[in-house]
Amino acid sequence: TQQVLQLRQEAHALHVMLRGKPWATYHFDTRRPEVPRPFFHPILGPTDAEVTQNGEFPGTAKGHTWHTGLWLAHQNFTGGNNWQTGSDRFSRMRHQGFLHLSAAEDSLSWTERLDWLNVAGTSVAFTETRRITALFPDKAVPWKRRYLDWESSITCGEAPATWLATPYQLLALRVPDALRPESGGRILNSEGLENAAMAGKPARWVDISGNLGGPCGVALFDHPA
Repeated sequence: TQQVLQLRQEAHALHVMLRGKPWATYHFDTRRPEVPRPFFHPILGPTDAEVTQNGEFPGTAKGHTWHTGLWLAHQNFTGGNNWQTGSDRFSRMRHQGFLHLSAAEDSLSWTERLDWLNVAGTSVAFTETRRITALFPDKAVPWKRRYLDWESSITCGEAPATWLATPYQLLALRVPDALRPESGGRILNSEGLENAAMAGKPARWVDISGNLGGPCGVALFDHPA
């Protein structure tokens, strides 16, 4: 029998496979100009449609090009900004390597070491150890639920550094336009707020759902603790 979850590594990306079909692609090779920081895209939902979008206007250099699927970044820290790729104040992340990669029957994981560089690329503002786990507990109904668990430990690099105020959060997701409220989608958080009313409000989770070849959605959950 075929293993439910498989991890396929290529020179520039990791591919999470579910029953032999693509589930998620993680781009990590920050030596490439088009990968200024690691990110997931595409991630496929239960209808096999992509639930991530790469850029505000995919395939162009217009708009919010830094909306790269599912990613982690911060817009304003001492010496850097690894949120708005392409700006003159942007600072890259540097992939140092994987500490481990493993795959089991119903889960697989990898641990990555990253440097958060300053704008000039001459010093390390923060170091990050990132652990990603893909979980698939619903073996009998693979089209219903898929889970990605993201845990990052971030510490100062070569000198004390500070995360400064910003309206943008660390872990971010760009969904296809079809899931946006303007197209009939719905954003809901744990406090019962919807769409624009929830902007900037703290919550334990936030969900965006709509129709992508069938009912489909993505939810971001905070750490259970």
